[in-house]
Amino acid sequence: MWARHAVVVVEGKADQLAVLRWGYHACWVGGGSPPADFLAWVPAARRIYVAGDGDAGGQALLQQLRRLAPDRCSPIQLPIGLDPCALGQRSDGATVFQQGLLAAPVPPRRGVSLRRP
Repeated sequence: MWARHAVVVVEGKADQLAVLRWGYHACWVGGGSPPADFLAWVPAARRIYVAGDGDAGGQALLQQLRRLAPDRCSPIQLPIGLDPCALGQRSDGATVFQQGLLAAPVPPRRGVSLRRP
């Protein structure tokens, strides 16, 4: 079940609201850098998806999360120039996001069900 196993990490509050509206658990890290106690926020998540903004800040966030949780971190590839908030403005935004989510690489050790409740 999605709710027990995964979380989507985004860079901004508006991105988080878009992902939540699509039915996924999401948290945002202001400033593009996760706090030191980040893993305490998501202890039950077997998979941490990262939906950055596609810029240098998004890449830095992905690298930081990969260092914190290398066996749980998966990047979501979104179309160039689009973040979850921008996708939320499109009629096909939820579908495009889900396609990126389903295509995200599986981390080295664990997999997770993508079924939502």
